[in-house]
Amino acid sequence: EILRAGTRERSDWEEYVQKTVERKPKAQQVEICRRHEHLMEMGPEFCVLGAQNFFGYVGYGFPKINLYIFESNEINNATYMFRGNWEQASRLTKMEVLSGGLQEARVYHTEHWGDHVSHLVADFAKEVA
Repeated sequence: EILRAGTRERSDWEEYVQKTVERKPKAQQVEICRRHEHLMEMGPEFCVLGAQNFFGYVGYGFPKINLYIFESNEINNATYMFRGNWEQASRLTKMEVLSGGLQEARVYHTEHWGDHVSHLVADFAKEVA
């Protein structure tokens, strides 16, 4: 399994994020944690914690709007948004996801990342409403 079982426990999520960033420079830790906090504040129904190829990712599930977001614990990387069978997508490599165009969106880590993610989630929610 690339992503292990989901959790709603904030303490599990915090521990996982801290463990994956603990060896990074402090400035990077702050940035990575800020992105994860932004996604957690959006109210996902569950989180899945990465393993294997997706170690260092956290999946945020919004099943009511059929949206699943994989956020990286690296800077200068990207956030992946999926619809539908997120478990199947999580078993693929990033190269397979990208070459197959399986992601709904890929949001690069830029200074406008938070605004871009928030707008996309709002747009996906409007489609379902």
